[in-house]
Amino acid sequence: MSRVSKFAMSKEKRALLDKMLQEEGISASGIARIEKRSDQRPARLSSSQQRLWFLDKMEPNSKTYNMPYLIELHGPLDVDLLRDTLQEISERHEILRTSFATQDGETVQVVNSKQAVTMHVLPVQPSDVGRLAMAEAQRSFSLTEGPLLRTVLLQTGEEKHTLLLTLHHIVFDGWSMGVLLRELSALYEAFAKGEPSPLGVLPLQYGDYAEWQQEWLKGAGYQQQINYWKETLAGAPVVLDLPVDRPRPLLKTDRGGNVAFSLSNELAKRLKAWSQQEDVTLFMTLFAAFSVLLSRYSGQEDLLIGAPFAGRSQRETEGLLGFFVNTLVLRANLTGDPTFSELVRRVKETTTGAMSNQDLPFDKLVEELQPMRDASRSPLFQVMFNFLDSPHEELHFGGLTLTHSEVLNGTAKFDLTLYVEDGADGIKGNFEYNLDLFEAATVERMAGHLQTLLEGIVIRPELSVVELPMLTDAELEQELQGWNDTKRPYPQDRCVHQLVEEQAEKRPDAVATLFDGTELTYAQLNARANQLAHHLRQHGVRPDALVGLCVERSHDLVIGMLGILKAGGAYVPLDPAYPAERLAFMQRDTGLSVIVAQAHLLERLPQNGVQTICLDRDHAAIAAERTDNLAPVTDAEQLAYVLYTSGSTGVPKGVLVPHRAINRLVCNTDYAQLDASDVVGQVSNSSFDAATFEIWGALVNGGKLVGVTKDVALTPKEFAAELKAQGITAMFMTAALFNQIAAVFPDAFSGLRHLLVGGEALDARWIREVIMHGAPQHLLNGYGPTESTTFAVCQQVYDLAIDVANIPIGKPIANTVAYVLDSRLQPLPVGVPGELYLGGDGLAHGYLNRPELTAERFLQNPYGTGQLYKTGDLVRRLPDGTLEYLGRLDHQVKVRGFRIELGEIEQALAAQPALREVVAIVREDEPGDKRIVAYVVPEQSGAITAQELREQLKSKLPEYMLPSAIVLLDALPLTVNGKVDRQALPHPQAARGSDTDYVAPQNETEAIVLGVWQAVLQVERISIHDNFFDLGGHSLLLIKVHEGIQDKLRTQFSIVELFRHTTVYTLTQFLTSQQASAKTAGQAEESQARALSKKDVINRRKQVSKGRGK
Repeated sequence: MSRVSKFAMSKEKRALLDKMLQEEGISASGIARIEKRSDQRPARLSSSQQRLWFLDKMEPNSKTYNMPYLIELHGPLDVDLLRDTLQEISERHEILRTSFATQDGETVQVVNSKQAVTMHVLPVQPSDVGRLAMAEAQRSFSLTEGPLLRTVLLQTGEEKHTLLLTLHHIVFDGWSMGVLLRELSALYEAFAKGEPSPLGVLPLQYGDYAEWQQEWLKGAGYQQQINYWKETLAGAPVVLDLPVDRPRPLLKTDRGGNVAFSLSNELAKRLKAWSQQEDVTLFMTLFAAFSVLLSRYSGQEDLLIGAPFAGRSQRETEGLLGFFVNTLVLRANLTGDPTFSELVRRVKETTTGAMSNQDLPFDKLVEELQPMRDASRSPLFQVMFNFLDSPHEELHFGGLTLTHSEVLNGTAKFDLTLYVEDGADGIKGNFEYNLDLFEAATVERMAGHLQTLLEGIVIRPELSVVELPMLTDAELEQELQGWNDTKRPYPQDRCVHQLVEEQAEKRPDAVATLFDGTELTYAQLNARANQLAHHLRQHGVRPDALVGLCVERSHDLVIGMLGILKAGGAYVPLDPAYPAERLAFMQRDTGLSVIVAQAHLLERLPQNGVQTICLDRDHAAIAAERTDNLAPVTDAEQLAYVLYTSGSTGVPKGVLVPHRAINRLVCNTDYAQLDASDVVGQVSNSSFDAATFEIWGALVNGGKLVGVTKDVALTPKEFAAELKAQGITAMFMTAALFNQIAAVFPDAFSGLRHLLVGGEALDARWIREVIMHGAPQHLLNGYGPTESTTFAVCQQVYDLAIDVANIPIGKPIANTVAYVLDSRLQPLPVGVPGELYLGGDGLAHGYLNRPELTAERFLQNPYGTGQLYKTGDLVRRLPDGTLEYLGRLDHQVKVRGFRIELGEIEQALAAQPALREVVAIVREDEPGDKRIVAYVVPEQSGAITAQELREQLKSKLPEYMLPSAIVLLDALPLTVNGKVDRQALPHPQAARGSDTDYVAPQNETEAIVLGVWQAVLQVERISIHDNFFDLGGHSLLLIKVHEGIQDKLRTQFSIVELFRHTTVYTLTQFLTSQQASAKTAGQAEESQARALSKKDVINRRKQVSKGRGK
């Protein structure tokens, strides 16, 4: 464990100070000295021991807190002498002969007066040592029966032995190993010479320390340290959100893996020199570097990290064996963009303050602070930094050489622990990680990033902590170049309408569009668009002119788009379904002077000084125009259309899209290769950018565009029939619309070659349903904001495992780049969430009349040419370069310090078979009162209740992620573009589970459970919906509650259930369910026993009958 020099003074001065303090009855730490106990009563447990006792109750037979060591002995070993030496140490230290028992309601240490050390000797092959050491390390201890020390001696050669020494942490710690080795060496050396023990009598035993600590916890010193820690940790985040590779289990697990690494001698030397120069310890420098790594991985600037300290502030404890180590919670403050040098100064101040207040047991700190409980995480911190300063003193062992090491036992106490040892052979590191959270490759990358950071620190410590290099050169090349090598030829010298003209020349008689049962050939479409273009020119439309287009889904819509482009203008879709106020704003913002419309829609449009050309009313005048192609007056960089999207401020913003961006979307693509044989369904409104793919994807490639009306698209049966009747081969659908069709007719898409779904995160359940019942040839998750022209990133769904929970959005399409960057535009490692930035030829020119917003969202690409668009979407890169969508950055919320992804809640709900559609949002109906509300659509009315859903969610989500209300709807409201309309979701009614008023027990079981709570918590008025931990409950009281309920109800259940069910109501529901299950199982067993008994009688009768027949 961490060792910090306790006294910066000479040995002589320190001895004099100790003598003076002893006369005053206090220790060198400034607190009362430990006195030897005068009575023989069993000692109470120390606070640290109480924690391990509780954890053992939580998970009996766990190997997590085994401390296995491997000691190699080379030379002529006297086995009996070694056994005698170990026996002497056991008799010298009571803690090695201690087990634990509950007496009169209190757990105490029971010291066995005489306990023989059993050392099995096994001759083995050297190749078997590792396997046997691991097997021994994974054998559990019984804390009540003991012994808590095991020894096995493996003989691998005539003068080669390996001693396996395994202890439980409740009686031992890392410092103790140094004490044990020194005593082992001294005693064996003396016994080999026939001399008595050279060791003096111990002034204290561990039990004396435990009793002293329990008394200290009642005094003023305890309160002073509590006050310090409360002030130091006030407002600190209780969760460190490291990105994980697997969903976090509902209950914390301890399956562990390890990744070891070493720092080069040169780097170690420079780190030590820099630390000395800055007047800080190596511990402080390495801790600061680790905090930078964690900050860069998590995106947090305020971190809580656990660090074990020896806990032996009284000098008289230094020679004792036992569990003294105490975990301190160090707060790493990286706010304000400090340089690394400044950060280390902050760490020094933090560490110094912590050292001065290190006597407060960690468990007491948790009890006092009462952080929100989460059974899937350790309280206060989930990551630990353990610095081992190993002096490696030479030990004489009767002519033998001795080396020792710790055996890795395949467990992990926390999400992640970094062990760093500064020893004789350099600085070595070891990451211990939870296998249920992390892949080995992830932690290996993390170790590499830490080393890269350290190398940058010694070169330029004056850099900001966010500017320090972290990725290797190879990683940077892969992120910026390898995964973005998407160059592919496409027409950059022509406009969209020219590409359609080429198709009209190639296949004039081929059908171009089909709407309402009528067709237009390419020649007809091109001629009518030319007539409109000539007419627009006569009305003053010139290059770059913005022309409004208010036309319903029809031939006229396509003619209007093509005609405006041919005239040199850019079309502005004015969706007739939009409110009049929004249409008026769009007209003012664009400064429209001409609008192409249909006569029956004119009343929807403002009439203030705008020329309106009606394709139906003015048909005769337009038809009189020439039909030849107009001479080109624009190039591919000029505007093709302006599309309005919702703004975060409530003001719509017009996105300026050039011809070049459309060409890149639909020409020579690598995600969906459309050709003249394709029939593309137009499902999207003209105001939705998916229409860009549908319309131009069909016409530029010589295919047929078929209009699908909104009424048909929203009626699953009619929609499925339309797809088949029209022979549609390619289309795009929003995720919400796809879900509705898939839920009723999952085989509707079987005839398609290309189905793209997007607009929102895909629901894996409905994707699987479609794959199983009638999959299209290509099923794609299409991602892209309007600012990158419909699609920027795509994922072929069939490339994924069938049981994937979160469908990735894929990789950048042709001529597109996609970077995952932090707030400083620095590339992030694989697996680390960051903001998605898009670049390449699909980018828009920015926003109309919004120069400040354009400058904010469209940035100069620091890694290439052109610009990058800042999407506001949170993603992470998977190891193969695929991008996984995690949600909107503005959809991330914090509840009582826990960062929550709404998508995770939606996934848990979507897994319920009784639900068809789900969405989770954060509501703030009262200022400052943010709460999660889930809206669900059941498969059938009455199929499930909100309370039933809440109970089911409890088995999937920690309590802090449970929605405060679950609202059942007949259908989710959709926007005109087919996305879920979150603004239209209704205000929820208060759910019973969120009711904070007092509710009395409703039955006898609730009354019994509540009575146990009252007795243990010493709280009179408790509602059945009150949270145990909110009432002041903690782990030791939980043991008493567990025992009390089991006794009163005469039932048995795991103490873990008290973490899962933290209210009287939910706990009683569980207990009632368990009792019912037990009763049913008992009746089944009894029935089976009766049946077997009857069968036996019949068999015996048959045997008797056979006997008579002989």
